[in-house]
Amino acid sequence: MSINFNEICISAKTASREFSLLDAKQRNQILLRIASRVLESKNEILDANKIDYANAKESGADHHILDRLYLNEERIDAIVDGVYQVVELEDPLDIEYDTTLRPNGLNVSKRSVPLGVIGAIYESRPNVTLDIVALCVKSGNVSILKGGSDTLSTNNAIVSSIHKAFGDLKLNPDIVQFINSSDRKYVDSMLNAIDYIDLIIPRGGAQLVNMVREKSRVPAITGGIGVCHIYADETADKNKAIEIIYNSKVQRPSVCNALDTVIFNENINLYLVPKLFLA
Repeated sequence: MSINFNEICISAKTASREFSLLDAKQRNQILLRIASRVLESKNEILDANKIDYANAKESGADHHILDRLYLNEERIDAIVDGVYQVVELEDPLDIEYDTTLRPNGLNVSKRSVPLGVIGAIYESRPNVTLDIVALCVKSGNVSILKGGSDTLSTNNAIVSSIHKAFGDLKLNPDIVQFINSSDRKYVDSMLNAIDYIDLIIPRGGAQLVNMVREKSRVPAITGGIGVCHIYADETADKNKAIEIIYNSKVQRPSVCNALDTVIFNENINLYLVPKLFLA
């Protein structure tokens, strides 16, 4: 599919200026409408996901990738619940901090403002599409999304429902841009779009994160890539510690933030370790 990447970037940059003027109440209204539209579009999203899942299975994807890719009604409900949680978060904008009184009597402060246009590059988890959009809307940022080729149909269906939400509110749908193509050249285009994209965020495995770190001319946040730890201190509530450790691994073992390592204080390990084996 042919895409005019420059047009996407120009539209996103233009939308970022008008979007930055919306207040917290308006941004939360957008999130609530997005949540409603995604729920209303559940059947369309699931139908699209079946296509992606079948294609991935036919291509020989392993069960970890298939699990990340797979959606059902419960998983969509959980994704939407995440949007509602973002709505409840404190508004991150227009917060004044680090005020300094200068010798000439002038007060100088820092104030939180939107970054502008966020470019998100991610892999085979379609829930990430809605996660990123929710966080960007909450923080007043426009997003350009480049998901993995194995979730193209699902992501397209999710973004379509998001655009319907913007239409319901008579807002510019360019606030959320989606690169509806599996061509990897658009990843390189995003990493070099220094005139349009203000920040790149990769979300995926080590190969993706390292590639962005090495190649991006746009500022990038390259966070953790797994090897997640939990430390259980001797002062911890023992029963709660067992529940947290168990849930951190067993709930979704295939995801990148599933628990990998548990570190125990020496004064608690004799109690917890046997209990965990029985959990």
